[in-house]
Amino acid sequence: MPVLIVSPDTVWVDQHGIAAYNAVMDHFATHGLAPNQRRDENSRCIFHFRTKAELYTVRDAIHNLAPNAFCIPPSLRAQHPNAQQVPVGIAWIVSKVGVRDSDFGEDVNFFHI
Repeated sequence: MPVLIVSPDTVWVDQHGIAAYNAVMDHFATHGLAPNQRRDENSRCIFHFRTKAELYTVRDAIHNLAPNAFCIPPSLRAQHPNAQQVPVGIAWIVSKVGVRDSDFGEDVNFFHI
């Protein structure tokens, strides 16, 4: 059961506002679920998914719903100076939680277009 943890990018929040940030996080929390269900227990930062496939399916759907939450990769920024330069946040994915260790890492491409 993978867990997505998103820490906000303050530059993005300053650019788009906290209401826009909360709207994107609410999409992650509710997309594809029945009404009144959330996968984050109202945290807007820790999201539980059944599978990695579900996590990336939701991410792809959010890209269509809130494209300004995603940015171009750093390698393309000089060629596209008017494109979105910063993502909504930093994505950490925890795929296994154990008593003594966990399998987790930053997905540096999670919010790239």
